[in-house]
Amino acid sequence: MSFAQCDFEADEELAALARELRCPILSLDSDFYVLDVMYLPFDCFNRATTSGKIDGETKSFICCDIYFLQKFINSFGGLQLEMLPLMATLLGNDYVKRKWFDPFFAQIKKPRSKKLSEQQRRIGGLLEWLRKETLESAKSKV
Repeated sequence: MSFAQCDFEADEELAALARELRCPILSLDSDFYVLDVMYLPFDCFNRATTSGKIDGETKSFICCDIYFLQKFINSFGGLQLEMLPLMATLLGNDYVKRKWFDPFFAQIKKPRSKKLSEQQRRIGGLLEWLRKETLESAKSKV
């Protein structure tokens, strides 16, 4: 079995390698949600093995959830793939603190629901706003 490991920031390189090898990335780094690779969030990974028949043979395997970017995009009709890096930046990442964008989020309409956390409301409002913008118009407004 092959695997790759990096000690420092190498998201783009790992994504390219995963695409080439057609394999998922197991990580805690949510940046992989927007890099169009099969992503296995480590905290959702069930390490318990199970058995089952595959091609007539009994095999052991580990069940897991794999997140596909296209399915995410499709669930928000009209959201463009090119918007995802901007979305990730606005929601906070390794380089930009989320609070830097508080003035921006104060100006966009967020869903009103007592069932949603503030972060969920931010995400919902941002996704709805991004669906109505082009990348250039969104960047200029931010």
